[in-house]
Amino acid sequence: MNDPENPKKIGVLPRPAAPVDAPFTDFCQRGGSFGPKRTGYYTQPGVSREGILPFNFYNAGLQVFDVSDPKNPEIAAYFVPRFDEKRVPDFAMGNLSHGVYVEYDRNLFWLFTNHGMYVLSSPLLGEPRFDMPENPWPPRP
Repeated sequence: MNDPENPKKIGVLPRPAAPVDAPFTDFCQRGGSFGPKRTGYYTQPGVSREGILPFNFYNAGLQVFDVSDPKNPEIAAYFVPRFDEKRVPDFAMGNLSHGVYVEYDRNLFWLFTNHGMYVLSSPLLGEPRFDMPENPWPPRP
């Protein structure tokens, strides 16, 4: 039952775990900031996917949560960019990734980092489309 006057916690997003081949066991050991930053932007084209929650996670990159069961959310996909020590100064390493923009109409994630942008795809969104969008976004008169 929906009761805005008495909210209840029904689930908690899992903590992103370091990849098994990483030289650290927890993202907090990687240096810099760790934690959720942005879930995307309100200007994303297309229709969002029910049960999928993409989150930019600073030094843990892109984490895509499956929240189709709100009581038991899981990490369904992730992409952790490397620290590009040749192109990024030390002071900028800590907050590696800053935002994720999702083109739901073309099934693409765009991850914005200190050293560039990544375009990513996942079966969670569907088959990626690399052609031009059929319509400009936002719609123009």
